[in-house]
Parts: sequence; C-alpha cells; structure tokens
Amino acid sequence: MSTEETVIHMTKESSPSSKLSDDFKTAREEPWGTRIEKYLREAVKLCDEKENQHEEAGYHFKNRKSRWGLPTIIVPALFAPITLMVGWGRGDTCSNITTADYVSAFGFMITAFFTGVYEFYNYGVKYQKHFNHAYIFGSISSKINAEMIRGRKFRLPADVFMVEINMEIDNAMRNEPILPKFLLKKGKGEKTKVQEMNRLMTQN
Repeated sequence: MSTEETVIHMTKESSPSSKLSDDFKTAREEPWGTRIEKYLREAVKLCDEKENQHEEAGYHFKNRKSRWGLPTIIVPALFAPITLMVGWGRGDTCSNITTADYVSAFGFMITAFFTGVYEFYNYGVKYQKHFNHAYIFGSISSKINAEMIRGRKFRLPADVFMVEINMEIDNAMRNEPILPKFLLKKGKGEKTKVQEMNRLMTQN
C-alpha cells in the first residue's frame, strides 16, 4: 500500500470531524417527561411570584413618587400668593425683613426638602423598572403555559425549550431591581421554588 493510500485511510477512519458527525447522528433529543413538566411548573410558580412582587413594588414606588413629587409643585404654587397676601395685608415694604419674607423662606425650605428626597430616591425610575420586570416574568410564565398546553408530540424539543427558559429566567433574576424589605419578607417561598427547580434539574 502506498503512502498516499495510507494517509487517506487514516483520515477517513480517525479524523475528529468524522467522530463528531457520528456523535450527532446517534444523539437523540430528550423527550418530554414528568420531571421536565414538574420543573417547568415550578418555574411558572417562581415567575408568577416574581411578577406579583415587582408589580406590588411598582405601585409602592409609584405612590412614593406621588407623595414626594407633588409637594414640589403644590408648595411653591400655594406659597407664592400666600406671601403676597401676607405682605399686602401687613403693609410690608421692601426696606426690612417682614412676615411675608419668613413665610416665603419657609415655603422654599419645604420645597427643597421634598425635592431632595424625591431626587435622591428616584422613585419614578424605580417604579418603572419594577413594572418592566413584572412584565418580563409574566411573559416567561405565559410562554411556558402556552407550550405546556400543547400535546407532548406538538411541543418544541424539551432540551431546547428548557435551555431557552433557563436563560430567560437567569437573565431576568440577575438584572431585577432590589425589592423593598416588606416584599422580601413575603417572598420567603422563592428560595424553596429555586431549590426544587435545581433538584428536578439534577434528578436522573
């Protein structure tokens, strides 16, 4: 046998690409089963809880936005005419510090206080972020439910769908804004759901 024939023979039988293609041919998609469906049901529970938490947090910060934001508009609007009326009623002049000046200064102090709190805590941005994440978790939950309602043979491949859902949940949980403390106390069952999902994932 010539050297050229030997090289060709070795290439056909022992090349990594041929072994890889054989592996792909023999690989099979994981079928839908009870374990995967249990895992996805736990994922739906987790996403539903997260959706409710972020929605509640969104309304919480929206109320805070109104509570601290409205006085920055109302107080100056009220104190401006009040100051003028006080000064007009007492016959104040521009040459001395009058009662109207104290009223005006008090109004500015209140406005500065509410403006500082409002800008520091940035309630407007916070409530928008929580509403956005409530929508994200709700979309994942709806996506799983829409797939699960179909017959097993009509669904997407189980392993492909699992990877897609895991990536979406991981990304959503990694980027979610911090929940208020009173909601964190309510959501103690979240860790249990994640643990159950991990157990089903590693179960044979």
